[in-house]
Amino acid sequence: MILALLMTTHKKNFDLTYIINYLKNLLENITTNNHHYIIIDGLDEILTGRDIQYKSIAALIDRAKEWNLFFRRQNIPAKIIILCRTDLFERLPHPNKNKIRQDAAYEFDWFDESSVTDYSRCNLIKLANLRAKLECPSLNNLFEELLPPKYEDQPTIQTLLEYTRHTPRDFLQLLKKIQEYCDEPTVSIQAIEKGIKKYSMNYFLPEIRDELVGYLENDQIEAFVHLLSSYRQREFLLRDIRAYAEQNPLQAQLDLDNIFYILFECSAIGHLSGPNNLFYIKYRNRNMCFNPNERIMLHKGLWKSFTA
Repeated sequence: MILALLMTTHKKNFDLTYIINYLKNLLENITTNNHHYIIIDGLDEILTGRDIQYKSIAALIDRAKEWNLFFRRQNIPAKIIILCRTDLFERLPHPNKNKIRQDAAYEFDWFDESSVTDYSRCNLIKLANLRAKLECPSLNNLFEELLPPKYEDQPTIQTLLEYTRHTPRDFLQLLKKIQEYCDEPTVSIQAIEKGIKKYSMNYFLPEIRDELVGYLENDQIEAFVHLLSSYRQREFLLRDIRAYAEQNPLQAQLDLDNIFYILFECSAIGHLSGPNNLFYIKYRNRNMCFNPNERIMLHKGLWKSFTA
């Protein structure tokens, strides 16, 4: 409303510097007993892979920092909070990213190595139990009380987590899909099977498609998904799938090095490496990088969408 008013009454002098100074003067004379938070989210939705957009996000973070300093100096109970995916933040062309991360940021890391063996320490499990307790206050642990102890020859919790990228959105969507098939007080093996299938096909694969938007045209995304589906291998070398893709004119034009790099960054694929074939994936360690010479392994949720 303020911006619209300025544009109407000061058309001749309309410029960004004028607006900023006007807002600062306005805010200096406002008193309030409340705390105000301006939260900016959804930055990844505007990306199309162009450098100018990364520069714009970096500039937005700088301006937010300046405004927060202004609020603090003027004792104004307000703060601007920018929500930014970790992988997106790491791509920003900003010379002081680490300083911002250390001094003015909080990083949500939902993966805890210790929780792999002690699920009581897993924050995703805690989150799911808190959500469940809102609906059923008498429920202490939905995984112990309602789910079978094992699924796919291992603890059920471990299996469910392996179908996610250790994010709240993934995990809660998986539980929601399983819930849709629950007709009894407890969760059956059949409900888990059907829920995982629906989650993989209707949620996980579309999420991975969305990760490629902005880097590829729609027909290229579909060509790549068709390539993975028709190749019918969960583990492979980049050179092998490239040779297979060359048999199809549209797939042969795909920049597979760049595509698999993007998929590695969003934890849709990982690497099998070493004599023990250890599985390396980005959500376990943000410093891991894609290696085109190492064996590629599709994420369990992605692979399920092609085999369900």
